[in-house]
Amino acid sequence: MNRFRLLLAIPLFFIAIVGVLIFFTDPFAPLRWYLGPQYTKDAKAFLSAVSDGDYERASKSLSRNPRADEPGDAVKTQWISAMHELKAQGFYPIEYGNLKVPHDREHMDGRADITFMEDGKRQSYYTILTFDLGGVHQACIFSPETKHTEAWNKINCHY
Repeated sequence: MNRFRLLLAIPLFFIAIVGVLIFFTDPFAPLRWYLGPQYTKDAKAFLSAVSDGDYERASKSLSRNPRADEPGDAVKTQWISAMHELKAQGFYPIEYGNLKVPHDREHMDGRADITFMEDGKRQSYYTILTFDLGGVHQACIFSPETKHTEAWNKINCHY
């Protein structure tokens, strides 16, 4: 019986040591392991739907917190309307690439290149994605600032 306990104790000891080392060298690793796959799934669902022009489907991957005086669906309905208006103005996403979630060790954000139709021409923009447990919280075009990217960021960023 003592030999069995010893055989069980040795691997458990090494697992504990590895766990402590991981915690001290990268304390957010377990959080990334848990949230990273879900955030990647949310980002792909959002970016695919928005690139297809299906804003209703894209809104299901959004995490928007309504104000206390408005119902939750109203926020998403406003977002859908604003996205349709932006498309009518000639600026809308058509594809995405280079998605990376999480982008780095310290942040649980993502990065992607989104290609837009901008006044009839294709233009790619570097986009930063942030997440909440309910989905994509923000999709902000980093630069350059144009009238279209500013309009996109007013809808999709919360400065």
